[in-house]
Amino acid sequence: GQELCAEGSYGPLCALCEGDFYLSDSDGCLMCSGGNAWLLPMVLLIVALIGGMVIFFIYKMTNARERIMAFYERNSNRLNEYSERFTAVVSLMQIITILNTTHASMGGAEVPSPYLEFMHSFSFLTLDVVTIV
Repeated sequence: GQELCAEGSYGPLCALCEGDFYLSDSDGCLMCSGGNAWLLPMVLLIVALIGGMVIFFIYKMTNARERIMAFYERNSNRLNEYSERFTAVVSLMQIITILNTTHASMGGAEVPSPYLEFMHSFSFLTLDVVTIV
């Protein structure tokens, strides 16, 4: 009967989850948490949009094309270096996050709490649209 199912699960072979639970790859039905994994990407998106608007308005209002081009010419090597470093960090965090998810789904030991929380803050980098939405 249903009394043999773990908390949050029911149905044939206890394979269905109740309303406030979700089916984990390895741990059965787990309780949904009020997570905020969307918060960091949303804040970064808002900051990027506001920064882009500020740059756009400064560019339009002051006709600063010459100054921007001069800045880029003076600092193009540095800007390219920062861009390459940023790409490397994003790629590394994608690999670490996906590796941790794969490790956990294969039954591996869970990463200690401080590192797990750090990796969860970068989970949006996996570009898993279902998780982000």
